[in-house]
Amino acid sequence: MSSTSAAVLPPPSGRQRFAPLSAFNTLGFAGPFTLRDTAQVETLRRFIESHRDPGVLGRILSKARLTGDRRLQQVDGHLAFRPLYDFAVQPQLLDDVESILGPDILLWKGRIIVRQPGSSGQDWHVDFDNKMVGGVHITFAVAPMTSDNGALQLIPGTHRYEVSLHESQRNGACDLRDAASMLALADATHPENAPHELVTMELEPGEYFLTKGGLWHGVPPNHTVAPRPAVLSRYMTPDVESHIWSHDDSAPVVVSKRSLPCILVRGEDSFRLNRLHAPPRPAAGRA
Repeated sequence: MSSTSAAVLPPPSGRQRFAPLSAFNTLGFAGPFTLRDTAQVETLRRFIESHRDPGVLGRILSKARLTGDRRLQQVDGHLAFRPLYDFAVQPQLLDDVESILGPDILLWKGRIIVRQPGSSGQDWHVDFDNKMVGGVHITFAVAPMTSDNGALQLIPGTHRYEVSLHESQRNGACDLRDAASMLALADATHPENAPHELVTMELEPGEYFLTKGGLWHGVPPNHTVAPRPAVLSRYMTPDVESHIWSHDDSAPVVVSKRSLPCILVRGEDSFRLNRLHAPPRPAAGRA
């Protein structure tokens, strides 16, 4: 489904849930949508193959030496590699983001994640960095994302809850590796919205979805024999200063006090709170 469609259609066959952009602030997510530029799948697939590396590809970003801070190597792909930048500034994606954030948009993160066969996935969390800047996160499928290979799972509406997932686990109220436990936590802390729903964002290549900072989500294991690559990008408004925060949402601490390098991808930045960076040259995306 195109994100520009005004009609709210039922979920595609086999899908648990479809959310229109108009429901983003209520549900904390929107999609899945189909990117009209179908060439992006092959372009990004070739880019990933040319930088073959086990696990998360963040380590290769050190080649660019753009930040001087090793903690930033996994967030600066949009600065280092033209294919990631070109994907992130697709007009369709920016139109989606503008409908949520408004006309002035900074791109502050671009990254490729490959979930290798046997990968244990990722604990449930809230993307605390993105929550603190009020940002929008886009996940794009380069290969099929299924319940078997680690498609992201989320609980709609939980971005509105002021519940610390890490503190809840320490208190024995949940298990951050178990989706059923997270549903039980949502029901227990916000019974007015029970029963909560678990949504698995299964995607075909060329599809994407958007999530809001603070939404509870996790990644289950990859039980297949094939890697599962995905591309992500994050956007924010210029009136907020970006930082890297600690992952413990019970006691958030700024890890990198200096603002992150961003690229102005639409509108203007009259606040100058973040370090603005030029887009990467096309040659920077070659192997």
